[in-house]
Amino acid sequence: SGFTNRVFTPSGDTILPVVCWESCSGCGSTGGGGGAANAGLPLTFTDTTLNHALTGFGGANGAIVVDPTDPTNNVLELEKTSGAQTWGGVSVGGGGAGLASAIPFAAGSTVLTMRVWSPTSGTPFLMKVEDKTDPTVSVEVSVSTTMASSWETLTFDFSQQAPGTAAINFASTYDMLSVFPDFG
Repeated sequence: SGFTNRVFTPSGDTILPVVCWESCSGCGSTGGGGGAANAGLPLTFTDTTLNHALTGFGGANGAIVVDPTDPTNNVLELEKTSGAQTWGGVSVGGGGAGLASAIPFAAGSTVLTMRVWSPTSGTPFLMKVEDKTDPTVSVEVSVSTTMASSWETLTFDFSQQAPGTAAINFASTYDMLSVFPDFG
């Protein structure tokens, strides 16, 4: 009746995001309700008052941290813990929160880019977009890094879905994004 017990069981060294007092999300205003506004595209992680709704799964964790190569920038640190599943990753807009608005896919406009830092070249990153209310409505694209221990921009063209996965449907809503580092 008004109180909620929350439990967090860490599986190793974990950095938790900053949240408002008596809340599970960052501070900010949505114009009502006192919760933080949901993050939208482009995802820059600079505005720490936005609710990025980071949700780790399969033994992976995500947190917004200061960029180790540029202290004026924030980045999403995505870590697969020891024993993580091959499909482990992190959702932005997870837990039913969704992004601020649906990704505006249209014919000829199906590309999302993501800057990544990977310790190895050839590391596969899978990006999945889906309807936050219906996980069966999704599109997946896999791209591998080409550089080691360096930032690079990966390009995910959702008109070229991963083999065996659904094709993009411009009539569908895609308002949640998941990243699976070192997929498979």
